[in-house]
Amino acid sequence: MKFLAQKIDGQVTLDFVFALQESQRYFKWRGDPFIIKLVNNIVPSNLNNKYIPIGTVEFVKSYIEKYCPNKTACLVPLNVPSCLRKWAGRKIYDIINLEIANTSGFMPGDEVYRKSLTTIKDPTNGYLFYNNLDDLVGYQVSSIIHPEILSEWRIFVYKNQPKQVCFYAGDSLVFPDPKIITAMVDDYSESPISYTLDVYVNKTGTYLLECHRFFSCGLYGFSDYRILPYMFSQEWYEMMQL
Repeated sequence: MKFLAQKIDGQVTLDFVFALQESQRYFKWRGDPFIIKLVNNIVPSNLNNKYIPIGTVEFVKSYIEKYCPNKTACLVPLNVPSCLRKWAGRKIYDIINLEIANTSGFMPGDEVYRKSLTTIKDPTNGYLFYNNLDDLVGYQVSSIIHPEILSEWRIFVYKNQPKQVCFYAGDSLVFPDPKIITAMVDDYSESPISYTLDVYVNKTGTYLLECHRFFSCGLYGFSDYRILPYMFSQEWYEMMQL
C-alpha cells in the first residue's frame, strides 16, 4: 500500500492522516510496513496513479483529476441512500427536475435542508427558506428534523460490519440504539466496502443523517490501526471501479 497524505501549511493537522501514521508504526512493528508520502497542501504533478490519496475532499478531488480523470463519478456524494430513507425520521426527495419538486409536498416558504446530488461539501448545501422550486432542483432535499437533535454520532463500517461508534455533537450521554444501527447496516445491501453512517438521536429515537464513502472523513476518535489502512485502500480501489 502506498498513500499520498496531505500536510496543511507544513503540519499534519488532519486526524485521519495522524491516525494513518500511527497505523504505519503498528504495521512496521508487526513486520508488514506500508508507505506514506507526505506532501504540503497540494497534489504534486510529478507522481503517478499508484498512490491512495489521503486528505481533504479538495485534495482527493485534485489527485483524481490529475491522475484518474475518468473516475470522477466516485466523488458523487452518498447523502441518504434510497434504501435507508425509512431510517431518516424525515421526508427526503432527490429533486432531479421540477416535476419531482412539484410532487414532493414541499411548499414555497418552507424551511428545508438541501444537499447537492453531485458535489461533496457543495457551498450551497444547508438550510433554506425557499420561494422558487428551481432552488431545489439538483439537490437531495429534506424536511427539518423535529423534535430537536440531542446527539450526533459517526459509525465506521467495514465489510458490512460496524467497527466503532464515535460521538461528535450534542450530549455525549444520549446514546444511539445499537439495534437500529445494525438494522441500517443490514439494509444498506449495496454499500461501499468502507463507509460511515452519521446518525442523530432525539427524544423519539435513533435516525440516519447521511452516509459517506471512507475518504476525507473526520475520525472523531476512531483508531483501529489494524484495519484503518485497509479501509482506506479497499474503498479507494472500489472507487476506481466506478
